[in-house]
Amino acid sequence: MFRFLVTQARSVDRYGSPIDYLEDSLVDYFSAIDVDLISVSNCSRDISGFVKEIDFDGLVISGGGDVHPKFLKGSGKKYNRYSNKRDSIENELIDLCIEEEKMVIGICYGMQKLNTYFGGSISSNIINDITKTNITVDNHSISIVKPIFGLKGEYFVNQFHNQTIEPEDLAIDLKVIAIDSSAGNIEAFIHSRFNVLGVQWHPDRKSPNPEFNNKLISMFINN
Repeated sequence: MFRFLVTQARSVDRYGSPIDYLEDSLVDYFSAIDVDLISVSNCSRDISGFVKEIDFDGLVISGGGDVHPKFLKGSGKKYNRYSNKRDSIENELIDLCIEEEKMVIGICYGMQKLNTYFGGSISSNIINDITKTNITVDNHSISIVKPIFGLKGEYFVNQFHNQTIEPEDLAIDLKVIAIDSSAGNIEAFIHSRFNVLGVQWHPDRKSPNPEFNNKLISMFINN
């Protein structure tokens, strides 16, 4: 059984008070592939001290929210789900994981966060926008451009993201694994030197091809 730290999205409760939240589906998904998740509060004041007390194998940067607006190219639509607290906590956690050679997995927002952390940017020219109710757009096909763990060809995945990583947005040390078969934007990457994986879809939510998701994530963790 592996143990991963996991970051949380930010929102407000019905009284207008800021809260952290983590979807049940994410915990259930990783539990099913033998990974225990340990949630990290966005209000933590001593991340290094917190981490030193825990024996963990890696970090999951969960979905939900948006990266800092400064990384958004052009005059595309901007969203107000950015959290300065979350951004700061995640930067510290990624720093620690890179330093200690831990694994890092970014899901949806988490993938975009990793791209900006390593020097990339984000575009908002996605054809299909997500509504405020966060209802999924039709599943779409992705193409594996760098065979990995025996995976190649095309697979169908879900889509919940408002913004995209175009080829010209990608940080220099990130290597493309998969692209959207139709639009060409980047759907998955790995780092050329560190144990980092980013996926733009949500393997934890309802998926047209859960076997593909499980193999990609499990093989990354176990290799």
